[in-house]
Amino acid sequence: MEIGLGVLRQLLRSPLSDHRQTGVAGKGKRVGYKSKLTAPVDRAVQVVKARYGLQAQVDRVRLGYMSTTLHLRGGGASYLLKVYRSGDVDPEQLVFGAWTNGYLRRSGIPAPELVCARDGAELVVEGENQFQLWAFVEGQVYTPGHRAQLQAAGTLLGRMHRAGKHMSISTERAWRPMWGAIEGELEETWCGLEDMPALSGELDRFRGCLEEVRSAVSEAALGALPACVIHGDYRAQNLLFRKDRIVAVLDLDGARPAQRLFDTAYAAVFFQAVVAPGPLEVDELRVFLQAYDREAGLTDGERALRSAFLKLSLLRGLTLWMRIAYLERVNVRAVDWIGAYLPFLEGVDRQGQALVERI
Repeated sequence: MEIGLGVLRQLLRSPLSDHRQTGVAGKGKRVGYKSKLTAPVDRAVQVVKARYGLQAQVDRVRLGYMSTTLHLRGGGASYLLKVYRSGDVDPEQLVFGAWTNGYLRRSGIPAPELVCARDGAELVVEGENQFQLWAFVEGQVYTPGHRAQLQAAGTLLGRMHRAGKHMSISTERAWRPMWGAIEGELEETWCGLEDMPALSGELDRFRGCLEEVRSAVSEAALGALPACVIHGDYRAQNLLFRKDRIVAVLDLDGARPAQRLFDTAYAAVFFQAVVAPGPLEVDELRVFLQAYDREAGLTDGERALRSAFLKLSLLRGLTLWMRIAYLERVNVRAVDWIGAYLPFLEGVDRQGQALVERI
């Protein structure tokens, strides 16, 4: 399938065009994310003192799509306070992520330590905000092109999946099957974008691409894939390094049980999203996936469906960025990310299994 990019590229070149004509936000468009704090930063400091018994001061604040992170210092140590808006996230999901983090940490995976509140709570709710406090881990971000770090990342994901296979899920949460959850997210965003006529051609092509993925993955083949508790957003942005060694895997707030190929394919496609201008090169993909394979062992079923899952992962990421840039209008940088990754979707679609065989 040939992806026609003319209209979307025109939108990317004109991010400040009139929303009524192009479907792109106008003067109200934001360059970065909005804070999730519903009260002044000082109020968060008061919550930390009252609920955690920690007198701290804020060093800096980092704004993200799902959370706002406060870097704190107090009691001779450093911490990260992650702040979520209650209407944006399910508290059960955050608690499960904390449990997963603790399980992986006990299994030898380098995960940060969660700091519980004085009453033992793993999640503190105050007003419209939810808080989790973590011990700060010193490390550096991934260096694009660093093969040893890429190999370490593939190996660590394999270790996490092996550990996650045996994790006991002690929660009554009813998990929607991952495939259905992804389809629901895609369709919800695509329906929201239908009011923007300039994007209609691209949405038709995305839907056609999803149909091809559906036809390639039977229910029986999906059910036969190995499953575990997956990270959900395993990328360089969520890893900390010291030279060639990973010292922390972060942000397990999207952890859930699912077929591990959802995690592996998404990580391969979007490993250096945001930290580098574009996706990994094919030879870099090979380094990552071969390291994963040596550690976790890709099955024949996973190899057979790898092309379809790479394509599905691209649809997920591109659709999320379209939501951010064109629907929610919270970060205009997303238009650059879309432009960098769309050609990869064309490559997977045009070359199909031939591309992944090179990996």
